[in-house]
Amino acid sequence: MAAKELRRQGPKADPVSNVGSHHGGMRLVEIRGLVRRYGEGHAAVEALADVDLSIEAGEFVALLGRSGSGKSTLLNLLSGLDSPTAGSVRIGGEDLAGLDPDGLAHYRSTQIGIVFQSFHLLPGRTALANVEMPLVLDGEPREERRDRAAAALAAVGLSDRVSHRPSELSGGEQQRVAIARALVRDPALLVCDEPTGNLDSTTADGVTELLLTLNRERGVTIVLVTHDEALARRCASRIVVLEDGRIVREEATERVMS
Repeated sequence: MAAKELRRQGPKADPVSNVGSHHGGMRLVEIRGLVRRYGEGHAAVEALADVDLSIEAGEFVALLGRSGSGKSTLLNLLSGLDSPTAGSVRIGGEDLAGLDPDGLAHYRSTQIGIVFQSFHLLPGRTALANVEMPLVLDGEPREERRDRAAAALAAVGLSDRVSHRPSELSGGEQQRVAIARALVRDPALLVCDEPTGNLDSTTADGVTELLLTLNRERGVTIVLVTHDEALARRCASRIVVLEDGRIVREEATERVMS
């Protein structure tokens, strides 16, 4: 089965301004009874145990926990990069377990944007070329994909860096390019795995402010994985704390960054 489209259609859509179309109280993510177990018998390790979680469109949710708490496993399941042992992950009402390999690939390429701790930029390509790469893989016409890539770079404040290669950019600018690349297909959901982990504190604050702006002003739904409680409280509207594969606490926050 193919993945259901959740984004606004049309090749000339602005990849960032349109993400507000996902906002409006819709339950975007619904996770029920989620279990992920690795191995069998006495050697089995339960990375997630009976996890329930709902995320509304337009939310900024932080998954907070120490190493081994299960937060990265949950992110991989949410991203369609892993399959659950039991339970379900529904995105926009569609169960990811019901998708065949082509449907999962389509989901990952169109419905979710992923930002990693490492930037994973192509070193010999410009910022514009890196951001448009997902659209190249989609077969989108050159002029249209370049317009969309340029719009995504403008949205992250890099209009003056489109022709720069990664070696000519700071760490914060490289992460902004990675965020623009994750947004260029107008995904319903942006997931960020320790996106400031490789940055100094000043640069990390700039990237955090960008994520806040994308959420508050553009309506981008964001799930942030972090071990840093202070970071979670600065940017997320809700914190979900994991310990030993279980959600032990959820709380709304008052974000302190302007």
